[in-house]
Amino acid sequence: MVVTLLPLLSGGIWFYHAEKYAARQQVEKQFTAIAHLKMDQIIAWRNARLDDAAVLTESPFLAQGVARFRVNPNTINTEELRSRFQSIQTHYHYTDILMVAPDGGIILSLSGTTGTLPAYMAALAEALSGRKPVFVDLHAEPQHPAPHTCVVAPIFASDGQA
Repeated sequence: MVVTLLPLLSGGIWFYHAEKYAARQQVEKQFTAIAHLKMDQIIAWRNARLDDAAVLTESPFLAQGVARFRVNPNTINTEELRSRFQSIQTHYHYTDILMVAPDGGIILSLSGTTGTLPAYMAALAEALSGRKPVFVDLHAEPQHPAPHTCVVAPIFASDGQA
């Protein structure tokens, strides 16, 4: 009887481990598939933000509004630009929109943020030199402690000046 039970017990243990291994492999494949799907979604989301910013960078109407404001920051030009920024904020679901000078100083902000934002200086320099939007990875700042991302979209006047 022991001789009969030993192979049966060994076979049962082997079958248990084989099933456990197969189940583990199946779960790993599922997690890998989910990870790839999420990675693809994040890449698509990031590219969509860069595309949104490219639309702004390439907009001659926005560039004209910014140029008018830079030459004459009177109430009419300020409100026109604020209105455009608020529309962009609403439709693209952004938390804030800032207009920043090439030296990093904030010129106009929907939230009222002032000063400079050191976290964006490298991205600002890259956006200006490359003349294209730059994505800033997940970060936090003293002014905005919740982790967030942003896109720096350079706006150039018709004469090529930022």
